[in-house]
Amino acid sequence: MDTTFERPAPATAALQIAGAAVRGLGYALFFAMLFVPSTYRSLKGALLGVTLAGIVGAALITGRVLIDRRVVLTTLGFAAVGVFFVLRGDLLGAPGALQMFNVYVTWPLVYTMLAAGAASPGVLSGLMRVLVWASLAVSVYSIVYVLWAAGYWPDLLYYPFDQGQAIGFHGAYVEFGLYSTSTLLFTMPFLVGALFVFPKTGAPISRPTLWLSLALNLITVLLSGRRALLVLVPLAPALALYYRSWLTPQRKRDSRRLITRALVGAVVLAVVLGAAITAVGGIAPSGFGEMVSTGFQFNSDPVAMSRRDQFAALIDGWTDHPLLGSGHGMPARGVIRSVETPWSYELSYVALLFHTGLLGTAAYAAGVAWMGGMAYLIARRGWPQAPNMVATLVGTSSFLVANATNPYLEKYDYLWVIFLPIAFVNCYLVEQVRPAHDR
Repeated sequence: MDTTFERPAPATAALQIAGAAVRGLGYALFFAMLFVPSTYRSLKGALLGVTLAGIVGAALITGRVLIDRRVVLTTLGFAAVGVFFVLRGDLLGAPGALQMFNVYVTWPLVYTMLAAGAASPGVLSGLMRVLVWASLAVSVYSIVYVLWAAGYWPDLLYYPFDQGQAIGFHGAYVEFGLYSTSTLLFTMPFLVGALFVFPKTGAPISRPTLWLSLALNLITVLLSGRRALLVLVPLAPALALYYRSWLTPQRKRDSRRLITRALVGAVVLAVVLGAAITAVGGIAPSGFGEMVSTGFQFNSDPVAMSRRDQFAALIDGWTDHPLLGSGHGMPARGVIRSVETPWSYELSYVALLFHTGLLGTAAYAAGVAWMGGMAYLIARRGWPQAPNMVATLVGTSSFLVANATNPYLEKYDYLWVIFLPIAFVNCYLVEQVRPAHDR
């Protein structure tokens, strides 16, 4: 006698509708983090609360928590390390110790719950689509802002989102700032990776859309004057080729014919866009080189000099406590970058060494290494989601490079960069133990 419990059809339909609604709100939250990072916190807080409630509700109804124990243990380990260094900072009198609790303890736990909610290939593919559409939105808004600031776009068609807008026209180049341009540190390399590894059929989004997104991202990069973004333009293809080598021979065959086209197309696109911006906008090609080179003029450029002073102060402070550092939230002697957060520095990895010492820095690096090692093993096993994961790793690696000179990962809106690859790892691990009919 079959005693398997089956929900009545209306109840099943209601659950499916509720699940779709939670996924939609989760996608909206992700889009908001990409398009308006650092602002509209009330809106994102509400979306986060409802999304988490939906994930918890699904776990209670189904009796399953879709998070692998290895991911849980890794996250709890990170949280324990965070608690230790927050308490160490507090005991040593660090003024920002307790404020760093959210960054190193609360938010990693929250993102682990979100990873549980993304433990299905369908949701992960949806997140890939959100990334592409958000990158389009960021680029379109950035270009419109530059045109508006230059007097070529009507006020009626420009809405001033809270994005920390700032712009300067320097003759040889333009330099503007929007909070959302930091999203391109991930999306521009991610799009290159996607064009390298997404198969011609079965990809989460079409190749014409990927090319359009990449073209607009490159225009925004060339207009932005952000040194980190310009450095990532040649780095992205190299990272994409490296991570593509992780895929199985079959997966690589699926995209082999597209590699040459993507590589040549990306180079031609960058050259054409650079020439067009030079011709139409009057921006000299030498201006791009000038923007990058000034970042290394440690005796003349104000920004480079500031980072030189930060490096010296942080290293000097680290030598006082080389193994365990001074604790989270401690400012370095002699250099204050921000009055509101004097413990935050642009050289984020040197600051991490100062705050947590050799042992703490090694612990955090080990966590990132674990994520990369798991991703490598999964990619080698031919998982269908491996191309999506590889494209994500290109974006994450690029963002981590840029994070070396700006503390992006000390904000809730950017920690997804670390936890999106972890969501792929978790989904694979959960699939290994989930019954086939539930996948």
